[in-house]
Amino acid sequence: MNRILPVYFLKNLWNTISLIGSKKLKSPEDLRELSLLNRIIFIAVINLTSFIPIIIYFQQYPSVIAISIGILLCLLVLYMNHIGYFGFARTAFLFIAVLFVSGILVFMSGAHAGSQVVFVMLTTLHLVLFRRPKYIFMVFLLIMAVLGIVSYWAENHTALLDNADPFIRVFSFYMNVVSCSVLVFAIVLYFRNTTYEHEKTIVEQNQKILEKNKDITDSINYARRLQNAILPPVNAFKHHFSDSFVLYLPKDIVAGDFYWLEEVENDNGKMVFVAAADCTGHGVPGAIVSVVCNNALNRSLREFKLHEPGELLDRTRQLVISEFEKSDDEVKALLDNLARLHHSN
Repeated sequence: MNRILPVYFLKNLWNTISLIGSKKLKSPEDLRELSLLNRIIFIAVINLTSFIPIIIYFQQYPSVIAISIGILLCLLVLYMNHIGYFGFARTAFLFIAVLFVSGILVFMSGAHAGSQVVFVMLTTLHLVLFRRPKYIFMVFLLIMAVLGIVSYWAENHTALLDNADPFIRVFSFYMNVVSCSVLVFAIVLYFRNTTYEHEKTIVEQNQKILEKNKDITDSINYARRLQNAILPPVNAFKHHFSDSFVLYLPKDIVAGDFYWLEEVENDNGKMVFVAAADCTGHGVPGAIVSVVCNNALNRSLREFKLHEPGELLDRTRQLVISEFEKSDDEVKALLDNLARLHHSN
């Protein structure tokens, strides 16, 4: 339990710091940038704090003041996030980071203590802090120009560590390398984990979509079998019209289009009724309407014994309307276009 408690505490602290200011975000899309900035600040503070005992050990006391200023500036940016100035905080942190590292290079480390390596991170920092950086190359060139200016100054002027023991300069160089490496590692790890989580979510959602699509497609294919069951067989057309053919190509597997053929006998002999119907709608809704309309045609012909095409179509329309009038839904627009039938007998 004693071993787990520190890990639990550090994890909670990490998560708490990552979400500082999240309640004041206007858009959930900004959460990634806010969380990343908070974590970079936290790691930067830890890095700077770790320098203090080493600097004291080497008795470089003026450097303690500079490091303390850097820590306070980082905490100031964290406070900006806390009070909701997130947009300004990102810009301020980038500006402070460049200004602080430049000051360290000019006044403390000089040309040979390795502060220049931190600019490797600074040249890409705006890419990770801003979701849509507008001036990518301009900021990059500006930071590189600052690096050139301060490096030139450091080469021609004396800094604090230039007069220090060579071991201290070498040690400072590797401390700068380690510090920069830790920040770069943290940023890359963050994006790696974020990308993995997004990929996992996408794969899971894609799997759900595939399953839903399969269920929907299976249902539509079954609906096609039901719709085909009400359509007259092609042989029925061949029987009455030897040179006939049927071209039926639904757009969405099933459709509101359907064809109809019925044969009846009366005093005048056999009569063959043929209809090519285009019901309002397509896909499953159109197919449902086509079933209702097909049934209405059959009723008009068989039950009401209507053999005049005009009377048959009028009764069919009345039957379809009466079916939909049973519903409380608004279907008046649908009823005006349900049975646009082209027929021959």
